Amino acid sequence: MAPPLPEQEVGIGAKWGIKEESTEVVYEIVSMEGRQVAAKVTVTVTESKQTPNKHVMTGGGGSGDITSGDITIDLGRILPVKCNLTQRLEMSGADEPGGRNTTLKARTDIRIEEK
Repeated sequence: MAPPLPEQEVGIGAKWGIKEESTEVVYEIVSMEGRQVAAKVTVTVTESKQTPNKHVMTGGGGSGDITSGDITIDLGRILPVKCNLTQRLEMSGADEPGGRNTTLKARTDIRIEEK
């Protein structure tokens, strides 16, 4: 939940991210007020070795984008003070060659808010 912060100074509109194997997470600053920074979050997952060849995986929004949302970070704290993420996943394909076609659809909403 705690996003990596860039080493260099950044302002509104700045983008940074991390990329590991088949996953890329991009943060974009949309506003800054005092120590609080609000950012848009987009997670893109591409086909990996773990995705069976006979299955097709897509996410809401197309082009592999399965998670998006926003996060508010207080630079004086470890965890975000606010976070709204929506994850959508759809996977379909045959269980085996010539087998029955199955579809899995999932949606997860995560909301964190400091009280």
